[in-house]
Amino acid sequence: MNENIELIPIELAGRGKRFREPLMENIEDVVNDIYNIIAEDLEDATYAFYGHSMGTLLVYELCHKVLNNGHVPPLHAFFSGRLPPHLRHNSVLHKMEDDKLLDTIWNLGGTPKGFFQDPGLIDIYLPILRADCKVVETHEYKEKTSLFNFGISIINGEEDELTNSKLSEWSIHTTNSTDFYWLTGGHFFIHHHYKKVTEIINNTLSRYIVLN
Repeated sequence: MNENIELIPIELAGRGKRFREPLMENIEDVVNDIYNIIAEDLEDATYAFYGHSMGTLLVYELCHKVLNNGHVPPLHAFFSGRLPPHLRHNSVLHKMEDDKLLDTIWNLGGTPKGFFQDPGLIDIYLPILRADCKVVETHEYKEKTSLFNFGISIINGEEDELTNSKLSEWSIHTTNSTDFYWLTGGHFFIHHHYKKVTEIINNTLSRYIVLN
């Protein structure tokens, strides 16, 4: 990232330093949790949001919560690897048997092969993956009272079968500009194009603030 951009990753409950906290299984709880973490830092802040896949859905709902609570809006929001929130996948991964869920995750790519060969890792992370799937799959889109008034960028993998249609409908969620970027690869294109994604973020934010 540009040296004038501070990158602040958000750690969700049930992983990392928050590993012992219970997992959340609905999007309202997750978004409220993220909001409580960042709310104080939003006062008079100049900031942007980035989310990928499930993170995109969280950022979308978080943006509306931030605006509804009277905070300064973000300069920009980056939505990566997901269809617009009013469109939903008809998947029920969170209800699958363990073996079938693992096969589906393997076919998506992006997860190291060693994970699937380590029963200890599977025991730790499969409940997290299942909870995340439930958060996404039980999300019910509710039409918002207002649209975003800031620009958004949509970044997607050209071979991503989860998002290869109707991506243009992201534009109906903002009264501002919508930029689209297509990169080679599937759902986890970010693993191979992190430099390009970083470049997109840097170049986009340079429209709003001076970056050295």
